Amino acid sequence: MNWISAHESFTSEVRVYGLLFTSEKPASEANFMNFLNQDSKIVHKNAKCHKDLLKNLKVFDRFQFERKGYFVVDKDSDIGNGKIVWNKIVETQDNKTKK
Repeated sequence: MNWISAHESFTSEVRVYGLLFTSEKPASEANFMNFLNQDSKIVHKNAKCHKDLLKNLKVFDRFQFERKGYFVVDKDSDIGNGKIVWNKIVETQDNKTKK
């Protein structure tokens, strides 16, 4: 988490996806549905981003968020109306080693 002032930020939604299953081979389990990862999608609805990101922002633009990973602007975004949705696409190596 990083600090950003209110007048330099805008609110956006950030979606972080994880593994869909808790088992490495869910198809080999008796009932693979029992191995669904309830935390495979985490949505942060009030994430703050620096307003400079809005300049010339387009769907599918990619950015690295410091110490968090790489994110892409989702097609669910309505940039003209200020609704920005980010999807995490790659985790940083630093973040992987912390887990």
